[in-house]
Amino acid sequence: ELCVTDEYLEQLASKPQLEEKEEQLVRDLIAYYLTQMGKNDETDSGTVREAQLYSRLGLCYAGLGQDKPAEEFFIRAVALYSRVLEAPERLRAQARIHYHLGGLFAAQRRLAEAETEYTRALNLQERLVKEQPEVLNNIINYRDTARELCLMYLRQGRIAEIVSVVKRIQDVLTYLADKGINASYIRELQRIVNEFRRWLGSPFHPYYQQDPST
Repeated sequence: ELCVTDEYLEQLASKPQLEEKEEQLVRDLIAYYLTQMGKNDETDSGTVREAQLYSRLGLCYAGLGQDKPAEEFFIRAVALYSRVLEAPERLRAQARIHYHLGGLFAAQRRLAEAETEYTRALNLQERLVKEQPEVLNNIINYRDTARELCLMYLRQGRIAEIVSVVKRIQDVLTYLADKGINASYIRELQRIVNEFRRWLGSPFHPYYQQDPST
């Protein structure tokens, strides 16, 4: 049975090494998805289905450690998503592809390109958090992208950029508070801010020596 979720494919793509059964499943999925390419019509819904297909192929190739085809299919997926209406679910999918491209480039030490892709993802996800704060995945995806981007900055010693992301998240938290939105999962953003502040303790930036809870 070749019915798998995007979340499961993301899990496989993030694993350092696939188990034998997982690798065979991914190869079977690639073979199947390749037979489906070009079968969708040119309506918005057909374009979205084709973009989803390319995105899944990107994840599959990433899971096999084949960076070049993974990159190519992710880029093709982004190009298709950019042609359709900006419905939230499509923006969410496009942002997630930028996130995966960022990870792909970071692993290859293509850091400038990784920064570009992570930033593109963060911009879209921040918009979605403000427009649909009730959707948990919006919060989680925004948090994850911010964390990966700041980890990359930390390894490069780019403290000012981490401070900028922290302030950006704080602005989002203020925006949500002003709107009276105080769901428990919003605290995920405050937790990541506190984590960043711990990174930026006395060895890095004196501004963040203050109590993380403030």
